[in-house]
Amino acid sequence: PIQDLREGVRVLRSNRGVMSILGVTAIANFFLFAYTPLVPVVAQRLGAEAFMVGLLAAASGMGMMTGSLLVARLQPVRRGLVYVSGVAFAMVLLFGFALANTYWLSFAILVLVGVGGGLFGSTQSALVMAESPEHLRGRALGLLSMAIGALPVGMYVLGEVAQHVVVAAALAVHVGIGLVLHLAWTSRHPEVRRITTA
Repeated sequence: PIQDLREGVRVLRSNRGVMSILGVTAIANFFLFAYTPLVPVVAQRLGAEAFMVGLLAAASGMGMMTGSLLVARLQPVRRGLVYVSGVAFAMVLLFGFALANTYWLSFAILVLVGVGGGLFGSTQSALVMAESPEHLRGRALGLLSMAIGALPVGMYVLGEVAQHVVVAAALAVHVGIGLVLHLAWTSRHPEVRRITTA
């Protein structure tokens, strides 16, 4: 309902921690995870056959599982810092993926990109829950879903640009802009880096 949405927006305005988290989520989904439809294109550029294309597409998933298991195993207290660092780590490596010119280097980079994505993905909901009053957690998670909705828009923008320029250049510029915005956002809204969870 509209009333719930208004209440959720009110949480966002009054809670700098939640606002900081959601900003990181929107940037990550728009600029980081938007690369996935381009993986087969990159694989074909590297001369990969069908099986190897599928393996490359699965590389980031392997990494995400690893990153998530690391968080589950180590139970870091400073999960806000893990959240922010995972995004930055993945973006830096994705820039390398855009420039890589061999299949196995691209594969290794995507696995590590996935590790960063796993650190990000396995902590974001917990951070929103930790920073939101108990009676407003459902609405705050709704706002999180809205921020995740930046992903298809990012995919469209990146795909549109990649149609007109070299794919590697489009991806490098896209993720480069994302990294700059991520660092700028977390510098201006550092609350997320300070969040701890039990």
